[in-house]
Amino acid sequence: MKEKIDIHNVTMISEGTTIEGSLRSNGNLRVDGNIFGNIAAIGMVTQGVKSEIRGNIEASSCIIGGRIDGNIVCQGKLSIEGKAVVNGDLMAKMLVVEEGALFNGRTEMHAEQQ
Repeated sequence: MKEKIDIHNVTMISEGTTIEGSLRSNGNLRVDGNIFGNIAAIGMVTQGVKSEIRGNIEASSCIIGGRIDGNIVCQGKLSIEGKAVVNGDLMAKMLVVEEGALFNGRTEMHAEQQ
């Protein structure tokens, strides 16, 4: 049975904040600052356009707007916005890459397990 995600449970890393080390969240995560370490979230990870993440991300879904240097694994949808720069491998069920985004890496898409 899947864990229920509370959409009101959001951890926010504001612009001007830098975290050095791994981060785990039992809910959703909004990153407008910088994280130099891996991220694991049960919910959605949303990255703002001015944000930088150097590390791997594992989440249920992701919206990437800034710079990522690391691999991303999403159980559902992974969206890369037009101003994003992603250097790393991607694995997701669904992938959306907007025009203007820069992506350097490999992509693996997987179907839902039955």
